[in-house]
Amino acid sequence: VDIYLHQPKKNIEYLRFVNLLCEASHSRRKTVKKWLKDRNVPRSSARYEIAEVIGVSISQLFPLSEENQNAPV
Repeated sequence: VDIYLHQPKKNIEYLRFVNLLCEASHSRRKTVKKWLKDRNVPRSSARYEIAEVIGVSISQLFPLSEENQNAPV
């Protein structure tokens, strides 16, 4: 995911990645872009769908902080 944070916002790969996450999570582009900028985190059902589509475990994509086990870092 970090690789997409450094891509120009109009880069076709970035846009495809955003669209992929939108489709997988049934979320709006604006919402997905906030996730990518670390402003918000996806709801738990969306985290599962994103992890499945990307092929990475949920714990790798959304590690839990030590202080609050319910909130990703």
